[in-house]
Amino acid sequence: MSESMPRGHEGDDPMTINQTITNTESES
Repeated sequence: MSESMPRGHEGDDPMTINQTITNTESES
């Protein structure tokens, strides 16, 4: 999923980027 949607691409899907950040924070 991450490979299909490389983060850092503003305008792709703010929701997806937000989820990725939350996931990273939760994992940390």
